[in-house]
Amino acid sequence: MATRTAGDNQFQLALVGEDDQLGDNLSRGLKLSDHLSTTVAAAERTSRNQLEKLCRSLQEQLAEKTRELESAQAEIAWLGFCRSDLKEMIEAANANCSSLEKYNRELKGELTEAKKEAENLKSTVTTAKVELGRESRKNSMLQKDIKALNQRAELLNPPVDIGVATRLRFLQHARRTIHRHRISDQDAIVIKNGNVAAHGGNGIADAAMFKAYLVTKGHVLGQVFKDLYHCEPAEYLNQNEIKMLRRMLDCEATITTVKINNKLKESAALRRDHHQLLENLYDAQTKSPSITAWEENHNNKRWLKRLEELTAEIVRLDVKTGPRRKKIRSASAYSESDSGKGDSDAYGDEDSNDEDDDFDYAPAR
Repeated sequence: MATRTAGDNQFQLALVGEDDQLGDNLSRGLKLSDHLSTTVAAAERTSRNQLEKLCRSLQEQLAEKTRELESAQAEIAWLGFCRSDLKEMIEAANANCSSLEKYNRELKGELTEAKKEAENLKSTVTTAKVELGRESRKNSMLQKDIKALNQRAELLNPPVDIGVATRLRFLQHARRTIHRHRISDQDAIVIKNGNVAAHGGNGIADAAMFKAYLVTKGHVLGQVFKDLYHCEPAEYLNQNEIKMLRRMLDCEATITTVKINNKLKESAALRRDHHQLLENLYDAQTKSPSITAWEENHNNKRWLKRLEELTAEIVRLDVKTGPRRKKIRSASAYSESDSGKGDSDAYGDEDSNDEDDDFDYAPAR
C-alpha cells in the first residue's frame, strides 16, 4: 500500500506538471489565436480598402473612356459632314490646277520671249560698257584738263589782279583828264591800288609770270627775280604756308627797287631802320627751330608790321618827292630809246612820279 501511494503521488505530480504545461501551451495558443485574428482582420481591411480604391479608379477610367468615345463619335459625325466639303474643295482645286497649267504654258511662252530680250539687252549692255569706258577715259582726260586749267587760272590770278589794278589806275587818270572829273575818295583808292601794283614788290605775281610761261624760259629777268626774292619762282610759289616770309620779301624787294633820294635825310634814316628790321627778322629765322615757329613769334609779327609801315613811308617819300619826269625830247630821242637806251632816256626817271598822282604806297598782302 505504501508503495502504491508513493507511485500514485508521483503520477499525480506528473499529471499536475503536464496540466501546468498544457495550461501554458493553451495560454500561448490563445494569445497566438488572438494575434492571428487581429492580423487577419487588418489584412481584410487593407484588402477591402485597396479593392475599393481600385474600383473607384476603374470607374473613373470607364467614365473617361466613355467621354472619349462620345467625343470620337461626335468627331466621326463632324468628319462625315466635312467629307462632302472636302470633295467640293478637291473638285475646285482640280479646276484651279487646270487653270494654272494653262497659265504656266502662257508664262513659259513669255519667258522664252524674255530670254530673247535679255540676250538683246546683254548685247546692248556690252556695247554700252564699251561706250562707257570710252566716255570715262574722255571724262578722265577732261577732268585732268579742267584741273590743269583751274591750276593755271589760280596761277594767273595774281598777275591779272596786278594788270587790272594798273590799267584801272590808267583809266582813272584818263577820266580825270578827258572828262575833267574830280577825284573822289573811291577814285583815290583805285589810283592807290594801281600805284601799289606798279611799284610794289609782289613775289606771287612775279613768280606766276615765270611759272605760267608769260615770259620766255631762261629770260634774263629770271635772275632779277632770284636776286630780289632769294629763290627761284617755282620755289617761291611752293611756299604757300609761309605768308609772313612772303610779306617780308615783298617789302625788301620794294625798297630795293625804289631809288633813294639822297636829298632827304629822313628817307636815309628810315632805310637804315628798315635794313635793321630785315636783319632782325632774318637772324630770328636762322635761330628759330622751324619757319612755323618763326611766323608765330609775337616779336617777329611786330617787327614785320613795322617793316611794312617803314616800306610805305620810304616809298611815299622817295617816289613822290623825286625829280619830275623830263619832257619827251624828240622823235629821234624816242627812236634811240627804242634801239636800246631804254625808256628812261626819253621819259626821264621812270621811278619818279608826278605830284598830281597823289601817290600813297601800301604793301600788297
